[in-house]
Amino acid sequence: MRLAPTEHVLLLVLHHIIADGWSIGVLARELSTLYAAYAKRAEPTPPPLSVQYRGLYAVAAGEADREVLATQICYWQAQLADLSVLDLPTDHPRPAMQTFRGRSLAFDLSPAMTKALEALSQREGVTLYMTLLAAFQVLLARYSGQVDIAVGSPIANRNNREIEGLIGFL
Repeated sequence: MRLAPTEHVLLLVLHHIIADGWSIGVLARELSTLYAAYAKRAEPTPPPLSVQYRGLYAVAAGEADREVLATQICYWQAQLADLSVLDLPTDHPRPAMQTFRGRSLAFDLSPAMTKALEALSQREGVTLYMTLLAAFQVLLARYSGQVDIAVGSPIANRNNREIEGLIGFL
């Protein structure tokens, strides 16, 4: 959008099915690189991708074994079939109509605590994220009194370096 002869704004509207959170980072880096090159009146030279999104999809679609996929779906449906809704105690009565007005609380862990958690993660052969997720599930179990706690976790689904530079919901 042109605001003035030398002032412009780039507006992008992307549906989540086109670009996930990971893709936005890739897009921002690419736009930044292109803008820097154009500002210097240089020809941008983006690195070539070793795989294209269309090719990746074709490979995945061709490799998908429908029988294996059906077996995996049945397994997870059975695992999650008896899962109950998380019932956390509240600090005050909630309205009958959910408002979705929530809050967040940001906090920092001390360097010593971070090192201890990283060491624990390394000893157990897991990532720091997995350790913190497990701690969160223990906290939820303690507050709710429930044994089975399911927590969803978003992933970028980029399990090899070749596809890290792709934009798209993988």
